[in-house]
Amino acid sequence: MANLEGETVSNTPNRRVPARTYAEWSAAAKSCDRVSGADAWKADEVDGSFDAADIRRRQDSLRQSVESRDGEGLLNILSEGIHGNMGGMGNPELYARSKYGTKDLIPQYVAAIIEALDVVARSPENEVAFGEKLDFFQRASLCYGRSALMLSGGGGGYISITVWSMRCSVRGFCPMCCQDPAPVVGFARSSVRAPTSSSQGISTPNAIIW
Repeated sequence: MANLEGETVSNTPNRRVPARTYAEWSAAAKSCDRVSGADAWKADEVDGSFDAADIRRRQDSLRQSVESRDGEGLLNILSEGIHGNMGGMGNPELYARSKYGTKDLIPQYVAAIIEALDVVARSPENEVAFGEKLDFFQRASLCYGRSALMLSGGGGGYISITVWSMRCSVRGFCPMCCQDPAPVVGFARSSVRAPTSSSQGISTPNAIIW
C-alpha cells in the first residue's frame, strides 16, 4: 500500500487516491498498482476484453512504415482502421482494473498512431497530395476526437468573452462549448463564419452554445 500525508491508499480500484496535485496522485496510484498486482495485469496481453493480437499487428505495421518514412503506406494503414475503438481498446473493463492507466499495449499503440500521423503530415506533396492529407485529417479529427474547452455559466461572462477573444487570435485552437448567456450572441455570430471571412482563421463549427 502507498501512503500519502498519513492516509492509507487502498489497493482496491474503487477507492480514491488522496492527493493535492496530479503528480502526487499519479505517484500514489502507480504505487498502488505495483502492490495490488495491476501492473502484471497491464503487461498481460492475453485478455478477452480486447483484441491484443490485432492491435499488435497494426502497431508493428505502423512502426515498419514509420521507420521507412513511407507516408503513402501509413495513409493506407491508418485509413483502414481510423476509429478510437480499434480491437475493443475502448472497452470500459480495460479502465476499471487499475488506478493508473490500462493495458500497456494500448498507450504503445496510441503512441504509434501519433508518430504515424506526424509522418503523414510531413510527407512531401509528391508522395501524399495535399488534398489527400486534408481529407484524411478531417476524417481523423472526427473519428479520434478532439479536445474542447467548456465555458460554464454564472458570473463568468466577461471572462468567457476574454477567453474567446484569445482563442480567436490563436490559429488551430481547440473548439469551445458555452452555456453562459452573456457572450452567447457574440459566440454564435463568430462560430458560423466561414474560414475566409476572418483573418484569424476561424473555422466552422467552432462553438456549441446552449
